[in-house]
Amino acid sequence: MKTVYHYLTAIVVAIIGVSCSKIQEGNINVLEEQTINEDAFTKSLSLISDAQSGDIKIVGSRIVVEKEIVYLALDIESSQAADYYLSVFMIPEDSSVYRISANGETIKGLLKPQKVGWQAIRFTDENRRNKTIPLRLGRNEVRVYSSSNDFPEIQVVRMTLSESENAIHTEAYDEYVSKISSGSFYSSTDTKVASLALVDYQYALDCPLLYSFTKTIVLTAGNNQVTVASNSGGNPIVVDIFKDNVYTYKTVIYPANGFTQNFPPGIYTVHLRRYLQNQPSLAPIRISYTGNVNYNYSICPISGYNFETQSDGYNSGQVNYFTCHTTSGSDPVMYLENAYGGAVGSTNDNYSGSGDFDWTVNSRLSVSYSGAPLVHIFNSSSVNPEGTCDLYVRIPYSPVSTWFPNLIQNDALKSGDATGTYNCIAWAGDQVDEWVWPLNENSPYYIAGATALAMFDYYFDSKGYTRFGANASNAAVALWGTNMGFTHASITKNARSVYPHGYDWESKTGASVRLFHERNSLSGSLSIYESYGEIKYYYRVNPEALIYSNHVEHYTFNDESLSVLRELSDGIKGELKVDFLRLFNDWIEECNLPENIIQSNPEMLKRGTHYKTLLDFCMKEQNSILPLIITKLVEGNTLSEFLFLDVFPNQYNYLKESAFHRYQKDQSVRPSARGNALRLAEAYLGIFREQY
Repeated sequence: MKTVYHYLTAIVVAIIGVSCSKIQEGNINVLEEQTINEDAFTKSLSLISDAQSGDIKIVGSRIVVEKEIVYLALDIESSQAADYYLSVFMIPEDSSVYRISANGETIKGLLKPQKVGWQAIRFTDENRRNKTIPLRLGRNEVRVYSSSNDFPEIQVVRMTLSESENAIHTEAYDEYVSKISSGSFYSSTDTKVASLALVDYQYALDCPLLYSFTKTIVLTAGNNQVTVASNSGGNPIVVDIFKDNVYTYKTVIYPANGFTQNFPPGIYTVHLRRYLQNQPSLAPIRISYTGNVNYNYSICPISGYNFETQSDGYNSGQVNYFTCHTTSGSDPVMYLENAYGGAVGSTNDNYSGSGDFDWTVNSRLSVSYSGAPLVHIFNSSSVNPEGTCDLYVRIPYSPVSTWFPNLIQNDALKSGDATGTYNCIAWAGDQVDEWVWPLNENSPYYIAGATALAMFDYYFDSKGYTRFGANASNAAVALWGTNMGFTHASITKNARSVYPHGYDWESKTGASVRLFHERNSLSGSLSIYESYGEIKYYYRVNPEALIYSNHVEHYTFNDESLSVLRELSDGIKGELKVDFLRLFNDWIEECNLPENIIQSNPEMLKRGTHYKTLLDFCMKEQNSILPLIITKLVEGNTLSEFLFLDVFPNQYNYLKESAFHRYQKDQSVRPSARGNALRLAEAYLGIFREQY
């Protein structure tokens, strides 16, 4: 959903020479004179849902300065011609009352504040009796004027046909202020953004997201002096000022101190935050500007949290900072600053990019890498002042976006390096030390005679997921496929996984990189081959599942087996070794082609001509060449597992019964496909040595 301020589309400015600009992806871009983009940073107006708006829909809004008169214009869609009651949630100037016009006609009545600070106000007559506003069917324009010619700072507009249903509830804000006043918020020091093993980015989950005071001001020619002062005896307060959403001015107000500064005419945002990030406070703040406009707040919430990023090895290119998984109704704003209380280098309120994912109110910055800036976040919603969000720091774009026709570059964020150690199925089960494909004969999740789906069910059941009752709304894991069979699995943030999995979904793309992506963006075909196809089934978290172990065996050859392998390998003719290595390396190169490297299904990696040539060669030399294949297996080459099983002589298949260990729920250490292959190889070597 958009906020009122999100819908800002134009500013009519009577002052010649005033231009507007914005921050987008960390860069300052000058727009045409007298316009402002709808994703502008200023965000003092909060989320307006259909429920909050009542019986109408707000489809646009504008700050208008017309002949030096400032007003807020709302474009409202009405489903019927009728009289509507009006309530707003706003923060008024000290002595202002607010008047309304609808479709060019002044409506007798007013919005009259009863106190300082954020409050719900009904449109009434002088005797406080509720008044109605006539709207026509379809599009209407409602304007709000301040008696002090100040911008009406409104976060919620509610219009209803019923008088009894017109109330705006302020319990959340009132409770927030009460908790700060009583000191019942937990204390928090500056938070370091964390990392996990095999997670190349930095993140913090469930970050505190609290409202901190923000005020929009409009300065006109001759009324452009701003004073901000505080009588707080507590922590110093940082004052950030943005002109037309571009960072303009910063100062620190110390107890019983303030500043006065002249600014050019334009639209400004004044934001207050704590210098040291710990328990939020209520500070008495006075803001005055444009002559006689005064805001005196005795209980002004000052909050926000800093996150200290860590140095890492990434030193070039564009990286992303973003919030996601935001508590409903919260509205995060992000600053990147160079030090505690320091200047802000980049800001974002509501990100709007070219990708497929709907970021709604979340913030995101894409900036050139530099140093380790602090990330400061706060909640711009006073209506829902307490919330949480997940924060991700310094994530580069993924190089695989061109391999998937429906994946937009702007959505493809790299979360892990390319490696053949594990694949998508393993990652979807939090396994990072083996390649998992349940349909392979040596897989511990292989079930003779069962369907392919049953074997995937068995694997994901072992990880605490179930397909029963799973759908797109409650999904934790998605299983992909084409008409030819299953191809891929992706995972999203859920209670079973120890990894956070990004803004929407995450995938390990075969032996290639791991990336964050939008749910369906890996669908479609690649070149002449089908890629992952589409999502066929979902799995949800099974809260009743008992997970006995996440420890996977790391099986290795014993010394005797290694000695036998060396002995047999040494006896192979040199030209045979050369031919094998040449054909094997040709296959490896074939597997690294774009259409192959992203595949997890072994059959997809064996579809090319080089594998057929290699397999024919190995089958011709079978027993002579197997020690070389087993050597690759011992060295840890995942692809050699697939070749080994294809070349393994049929007369020794009886060894599989004892060599292959299957998954059992009560096992303390899970068997692995690699372990099964190594056990089979050891058994074979023992017999082969005796026979040859």
